[in-house]
Formats: sequence, structure tokens, C-alpha cells
Amino acid sequence: MVWTEAYHRKRGYCCQSGCRHCPYGNSPEDRKGKGHQDG
Repeated sequence: MVWTEAYHRKRGYCCQSGCRHCPYGNSPEDRKGKGHQDG
């Protein structure tokens, strides 16, 4: 089953499951490059 961006927006919050169409910035594509960085 595919949850669309429209479904997530209507739902009103992120489920933190890494959904592909997450409009809240939690999709796997959005999280690329946001790993831990040593300073």
C-alpha cells in the first residue's frame, strides 16, 4: 500500500516510519546526508 503526500497532509502529522512520500521531511530521500558529522 502506498500512502500519498496528500494522505499524510490530511492526516496532519508524521508517523516517523520513513514513508517515501512523507511531506514532513522524514522520507529516506530527505534523510540522506543528515548523518552524524564529527566536528
